[in-house]
Amino acid sequence: YAVEPLRDGRSFSSRRVTALQDGRAIFTMSSSFHELEPGFDHSDPEPLDVPPPQECPSFIETIEERYGDAAIWHEWDALDVRYVGDSTPGGGMPDDPTRRARMRVWVKTTAALPDEISIHQAIVAYLSDLTLLSVATLPHGVAFMSNQLQIASIDHVMW
Repeated sequence: YAVEPLRDGRSFSSRRVTALQDGRAIFTMSSSFHELEPGFDHSDPEPLDVPPPQECPSFIETIEERYGDAAIWHEWDALDVRYVGDSTPGGGMPDDPTRRARMRVWVKTTAALPDEISIHQAIVAYLSDLTLLSVATLPHGVAFMSNQLQIASIDHVMW
């Protein structure tokens, strides 16, 4: 990895990271960081129309039912992902013509995490990509692991 410092201020810093393989760039990431400081904080209330996680099937059960067993589904075994529903016909979510691609899942780790905040941040970054591709293919009626597609999440943002 080649890390290029772009900015170092009192509160904010940014880096460009390039992953190299055999001397060639295969991935580039821009990251911004902010020192923890007091400020506004809020969260949306838990949705009332969603069943609790213990009443939902696991994501692996759901995906195996739809697409069959595959070793790749088990890369998420360190997480307890519960499938609530998606916006496909019969996917369990009410129709919303303004947002055709939607999926709801509950997620928690299968083991307790250490108190180190960077570990929690890394898990959240990983989770942000977990269902991104499967949701993006929903309006097109094709499985995200279809042999008709070559897919990758190359550009998404977390705040």
